[in-house]
Amino acid sequence: MGLCINPDLPRSLAVVDGTNIVPEAFCAVASRTRTLLAEAAPITRTQPVKGDRCASPLVSVVIPAYNCAPFIGESLDSVYRQTYRNWEVIVIDDGSTDETRAILAPHTGRIRYFYQENRGTAAARNAGVRQARGELIAFLDNDDIWLPEKLERQVQVMQGSPECGLVFTDGIMFMADGTRRGPVIPSRLDAWIATHLTEDPAVAKGDIFRNLFLANEISSASSVM
Repeated sequence: MGLCINPDLPRSLAVVDGTNIVPEAFCAVASRTRTLLAEAAPITRTQPVKGDRCASPLVSVVIPAYNCAPFIGESLDSVYRQTYRNWEVIVIDDGSTDETRAILAPHTGRIRYFYQENRGTAAARNAGVRQARGELIAFLDNDDIWLPEKLERQVQVMQGSPECGLVFTDGIMFMADGTRRGPVIPSRLDAWIATHLTEDPAVAKGDIFRNLFLANEISSASSVM
């Protein structure tokens, strides 16, 4: 199964995956232009203040890779096609035994490649975060693809809400043959979005901790910044 991160889906969305995050507080911003933010009081740094972020922050794209030779080339191509250009790509090869390393070899001038013994996807993501040099981090799974404006839209929303710590988009799940399986963001969050709209009709903002505590409302890390 793959995931196409789509900033132009015709429905509302909102979600935060807090699996590897232990914030002191969570809020979220959802968007009817398919962008979602979540506000967090981070454990390891002070709360950002208005004007704290530079105009074009470096985005570290973290890709955990394990036996993904048939797919990772297309995932990387979707990063290269981004309209937002200030990024670095960090690939953590989590002990692949297929042709993943050979597939990545032609990309060595455009990515930062690291190999580790197999420890699982979460450990690979954490390893990528430790290597990141960017101010912002975006996760991309090795069999998922982004539409070209994905990073640009997320950075714009993040820059407009410097108090927020997380940004998400919706996406479309699809199979290897291209068959679509539906959106990533569940429709049960539509009511939350509708009741938290801001002056910007594309953005809803409010406390979403309960939603995240009760259910994993996002099924892929590839929409997360």
